[in-house]
Amino acid sequence: MKHLFFLAALAMMLLAGATVGAADGLSPEEESYLRGISQDYFKITSSIFISFTSQTGVTQGGFVFDGEAGDDFKMDVVKVPLRYYFSPPESRIRPFLKLSYGHARTSIFYQSSDFYPEDRDVKDRDRSRTHSISLTPGVKWEYMPGFFIEPTVGFAYSHIEYKFDYNTRFMQELLAHYPSLDRDLFNTTVDLYSISPGLRHEIEYPLGPGILGFDLQYAYLYSKPWRSKSRFTDYTVHGGFLGASLDYELPTGLTLWDKDVAVKPFLARTDLFGDFKEGMEMHHFYEFGLGFILDVGDFGNLFSRISLGGSYITGEGMRGWKFGFNFI
Repeated sequence: MKHLFFLAALAMMLLAGATVGAADGLSPEEESYLRGISQDYFKITSSIFISFTSQTGVTQGGFVFDGEAGDDFKMDVVKVPLRYYFSPPESRIRPFLKLSYGHARTSIFYQSSDFYPEDRDVKDRDRSRTHSISLTPGVKWEYMPGFFIEPTVGFAYSHIEYKFDYNTRFMQELLAHYPSLDRDLFNTTVDLYSISPGLRHEIEYPLGPGILGFDLQYAYLYSKPWRSKSRFTDYTVHGGFLGASLDYELPTGLTLWDKDVAVKPFLARTDLFGDFKEGMEMHHFYEFGLGFILDVGDFGNLFSRISLGGSYITGEGMRGWKFGFNFI
């Protein structure tokens, strides 16, 4: 996970402010520089949070990112998607509407500076909370038996809240000289809207006693803030991902509540593009998992099967896990 270390520049401003005795007296050059690195920080972090919470094609779970200073950046993501079809399962063309809620929270402790001797054993805490609601219309078309194409266009609203605990003397004195930084940088909020067109291709091929599945999907994400407490959120996000998964669904011959149970091991890879890749500081990550499928029969036009399982996620400097259920 990319973390922008701009506290060295803030330290110089702190010393300058202390010298002249000014409070919140940023020069135009200092404010211009601060605006630039702040926009980069908000752009990179929001691209990560929005991609994980609003894109149902990106995995969820608990993640740990290896830190440059020995501290690990932790992120937990939960998503609840619900899809409604406007035509029965036997139809070859099935328009649908997908509603999803996503939540992410992050936390990291790190040493802001060793400028003061008493700060060498003290760490500040940086946190965030993200809530996303997305609405995605689309069409699932079975153009050949077992072959599906699914174009979609997603619309999302995301609210990101940044929180900072000033535990070190360095940060406390920095805020004493420049109190506006608390609202503009450290304890602030950003509201964004997103548009995300995507295309998915799915194959279900009978092989032996089971069904071999292959799924390939791409989505592009455009996002822009429309409201914020900070003055430094004039930016746009351009990102995307390409996800590919291979699975094999095998009947177990077992039943649960008189419903058939199948097992489905899977392997997935997700490639990242644009701001999403820059923020994550990785090109791709992998997911290995196992799911159990329960055939519950047609439940209106919402779902007919329930999947319960878990997976392990690994990437460049990232590791994570996922456990939960999904409606199919």
